[in-house]
Amino acid sequence: MGVSLIFFFYGLLGLFTGAVLGSFSAAFVYRQAHQISIFKDKNKKFSRSKCASCKHVLALKDLVPVLSWINLRGKCRYCQARISSLYPIIEAVSMFYAVFILFAWDISVLSLIYLVALPLCWVLIINGARNATYSLGVIACFVILALVYAVLKPLLITTVLWAFGLSLCVALLLKVFTRHWALKESAFFAALIVMTGATLLPLALLVLALFMLGVRKVRPDVLLEGCFISATASSFIFITLVQGAMNIYDLLSSIY
Repeated sequence: MGVSLIFFFYGLLGLFTGAVLGSFSAAFVYRQAHQISIFKDKNKKFSRSKCASCKHVLALKDLVPVLSWINLRGKCRYCQARISSLYPIIEAVSMFYAVFILFAWDISVLSLIYLVALPLCWVLIINGARNATYSLGVIACFVILALVYAVLKPLLITTVLWAFGLSLCVALLLKVFTRHWALKESAFFAALIVMTGATLLPLALLVLALFMLGVRKVRPDVLLEGCFISATASSFIFITLVQGAMNIYDLLSSIY
């Protein structure tokens, strides 16, 4: 009974946390793409969520993750403009991710790092694949999270060497194909390796390569840097879920 209550508590907490993160991520993706501040509007006041078409300030009932979109049948309540299905997808996946992370790492600094990284990854995954804007600040925040992770889980020398060597290779390759030094993309890739570790690095690289091929297939016009940054963020999410699944398996094995 105690275990069931714990699972129920973590499930509710994860759904709530994921709903908040998903709603924030959806707004973050849109505002990064349109170079709008996530916190303040032009008058330096707190920036409220608005319809992209009619600019009507959205009420709380319009912002309930997933449910509002379903209730409104994917249209704005005020002008009937179509609302992209991308937003409820972000919210739904974020809820699943948050529940998964809390089950895998409990309420800890590590789970907090993974949860904070989620909105950053959504921006890089979606805006990178759409040739939309993503700021240097988003990548800088992810690199900071990787440094915190490295302090909590001291790195093996092999991981450090892989991070340095492969990020240097990425910088050189992108220089050859794009004619400029893609330093922020290389830094983000190094942060991925730090948080992935040497053990799962081959899987991370495989997922990255497959995702790049998929993006280029669907969007042949996407820039190489954007495609790479999108694939790297997707690889991070995938590897995090793999690591979480391993942790959950160990937990269930110890219980049952």
